[in-house]
Amino acid sequence: MQPGSTLEVSGDAAVRDDSLAACALTPQVTCVRANADGTFTAVFGYTSILPHVPLIVHRGPINRLYPDALLSTRDFQFFAPRGEDAAFETTFTEGASWILGNRTATATRESTPCP
Repeated sequence: MQPGSTLEVSGDAAVRDDSLAACALTPQVTCVRANADGTFTAVFGYTSILPHVPLIVHRGPINRLYPDALLSTRDFQFFAPRGEDAAFETTFTEGASWILGNRTATATRESTPCP
C-alpha cells in the first residue's frame, strides 16, 4: 500500500489480498524462553490496525520465518482482528525472524524472557 492510500473494508469479510492485508499487520516478539537442550523458543504475536476484520496472508515471500527451516507450532496465515500476543511459537538456536509484509520481528537469546 502506498503512503497516503487507504484500505477500505465493509462488513465482516476477511481481507484476502496478501499485500494489502500484510500492510495492516505488525509482527512482534512477545517473549523468548530457554529450553533444557540449549535451544530457545520464541513466542510471536502481532497487532492489526483493523479492529473488526480478520485478515489472511498466505505463507510465502511476504509471510515467512527466517531462517526458512524454522517450523511453527501453529499456522500463521489467518489473523484475528486487533491481534494476538501469542500467535505461534518457533524454536531456534541463533535467532528467528518473522517477516510479514515489509516488517520484521526478530527474536534472539537477549529478547524479553517469557514469564
